Amino acid sequence: MEQKATMKNKNKKKNINKIREGGHILREDLEQNVHHVVEPINGGGEGSSQSKKRFRSRFTHEQREKMLDFAGARGWKIQKRDENVVKEFRNEIGVKLQVFKAWVQNNKHTLGKKP
Repeated sequence: MEQKATMKNKNKKKNINKIREGGHILREDLEQNVHHVVEPINGGGEGSSQSKKRFRSRFTHEQREKMLDFAGARGWKIQKRDENVVKEFRNEIGVKLQVFKAWVQNNKHTLGKKP
């Protein structure tokens, strides 16, 4: 039993030296020194989801220009009192409210700066 413990300590030291030298450690070497093995993040095991990628909105150049002008004219804020104007504008360019709000929020610091 004591000889087995000494061998484990030698393996640990060998692995630590490999890491310090920039080397790679084999999984088998690690498993000798670890009581449990952590599965990879994308392992597909229980509890993981294999869902599709999130949809990313793509705007035409014309839509971007119109949104830039519209948001700039209103101080990069969408206020409740402008609800009807915003709704009419969104229908004109074909963008949903949540998508338009997200675009304004994401672009107000970069596109909204005055030169």
